[in-house]
Amino acid sequence: MEPDRHYKQLLLYLFVASRGAEMRSRIVKALASQPSNMNQLASRLKIDYKTVQYQIEVLSKHKLVETPESDAYGAVYFLTELMEYFLDYVNEIWKKGGKT
Repeated sequence: MEPDRHYKQLLLYLFVASRGAEMRSRIVKALASQPSNMNQLASRLKIDYKTVQYQIEVLSKHKLVETPESDAYGAVYFLTELMEYFLDYVNEIWKKGGKT
């Protein structure tokens, strides 16, 4: 299986078909506009810190977000090059799913 196909399937699952897809989508959109730490994300998105923490763990596990500061308190998260590469694709699936 080619890497693009594998990641496209993974992205469909993570951002459309699974529980937490909408929250992950909101977090990725927020990070695309401005890298942030978990507290900033929780405040900007008006969601619980623990929710942000869990979703960041899911996104990190799949190499879609990263931080150069490891697990430091206040670590700023960025989209990975992989996520940036697939961002147009993800935007398209959000549009098709009505999640613009």
